Amino acid sequence: MEHTPGPWKWRHDDDTQAYMIFKPHVGGIADVYYTTDDIPAQPTEGEANTKLIAAAPDLLAACEAFVEAWEKSLQLEKTDVALTMAKAAIARAQVN
Repeated sequence: MEHTPGPWKWRHDDDTQAYMIFKPHVGGIADVYYTTDDIPAQPTEGEANTKLIAAAPDLLAACEAFVEAWEKSLQLEKTDVALTMAKAAIARAQVN
């Protein structure tokens, strides 16, 4: 199964007090809530989380490009840690 391709956008919904993640001309992907009955509202945290989630397709593409570029590089030994981290991020983002 593939994820919804980017770009993803976001906006704040005043009625639900949620941040909405959506793909233009397609529709909603996710709602991000930053308040519950027992947790005070943290709109800056909610907005930050929403921006990070909305950037997921771009972050995944960047990691994939990084891995491909460095696997073809002659300096691979200098990037072992970064390469391992990027591959792990890609694996976490993919749904099998």
